[in-house]
Amino acid sequence: MNDILVPLAAADLLDRIVVLQLRLETGAHEQHHSVTARQKALLDRLADRILPRDDELGRIWGRLYAARRDLQALEEDLRACDERGEFGVPFVALTRAFLAARDALDAIRAEIDTHLGAPFVPKGSVLFEQEVADH
Repeated sequence: MNDILVPLAAADLLDRIVVLQLRLETGAHEQHHSVTARQKALLDRLADRILPRDDELGRIWGRLYAARRDLQALEEDLRACDERGEFGVPFVALTRAFLAARDALDAIRAEIDTHLGAPFVPKGSVLFEQEVADH
């Protein structure tokens, strides 16, 4: 199958790298470990080639990693409640925490794109493309 190439914001690239890194670290999807490692290596090389080496971007990227890790932990806790059929106060608290973590992740992604001057900016929950013809 041919690779599918699409334009995307820098935050999408960095977020995908973080997701793949977390999969490798947690051992999730063991049967796909080599594919995940290969995908991450390809995206790492792309990021190295196209993104600036910038201390501030490194700090934001670190916060993206932490936010994605926290979101993953909350999702695992929610799934455990679901499997046990527990939908009381702890489930509601976890759901609220998950939504807050998701909002924090979205804010960090927007910060990455703003920092790099990406042509895609979040507006509400939908991405709107600014005119890119002039860029």
